[in-house]
Amino acid sequence: MNILSLVLDMMVMVIIILITATSIRRGLITSIIEFMGVIISAIVSSLLASYMSILNYNLFFKSHLMAVIDNAIGQKDAVVSQQAFDALPIFVQNEFRLNGITEENILNDSNAYSTITESVEAQAAPVIMAFITKILMVIIFTVLMAMIVTLSTKLAKKLKLEEFNTLNNVLCAVFGIFKAVFIIMILIILLNLIVMMSSADSVKVFNQALNDCLLFKFLYNINIPLFIINLVTGA
Repeated sequence: MNILSLVLDMMVMVIIILITATSIRRGLITSIIEFMGVIISAIVSSLLASYMSILNYNLFFKSHLMAVIDNAIGQKDAVVSQQAFDALPIFVQNEFRLNGITEENILNDSNAYSTITESVEAQAAPVIMAFITKILMVIIFTVLMAMIVTLSTKLAKKLKLEEFNTLNNVLCAVFGIFKAVFIIMILIILLNLIVMMSSADSVKVFNQALNDCLLFKFLYNINIPLFIINLVTGA
């Protein structure tokens, strides 16, 4: 296990411990409300952001992307496949490489489309929509959770329930752990955004570290919000 893998796993452990301890301190009612809130926020923000990204892509990004690709492959003495690949945003290039699409084979399916530009755009569209979705989802989730935490705090104060017996503490810990898991999934999406906007070498280093992780890799692979995003956007 390399240093980055250790850091990622330690980050997961620290977040789980902190959120679990906070849940025990805040009480059972607050823990239940926030547990339900984090699940609802994750699902609602995933779906809402997915549909918003599709609309935004079609309205604001698609025509611009096609113009950039068209201009790149139209340059004199250009290697079409190389220029088409380089015209794409860095996060699309990184995602393509992870899925085996490179400068050499990006035009393999171009015969199914009227133009090369349409072929490249069709491949890039799901990746771009997923990227926009992740950004929107993190924003929407943060706003919803801020509202839920505020609501749960006010409700707990109003009810004035302060039971700290063993059973309550155990239940608070359980709800806290599950709440922490969903919050970590959102943080993983945010980290994924940052990594995919980095260089190809940085992406490679991150993926190597991911393969050596234990907890982080497990939550990365069962990331429910990310699964919803990929399902809706087709990425």
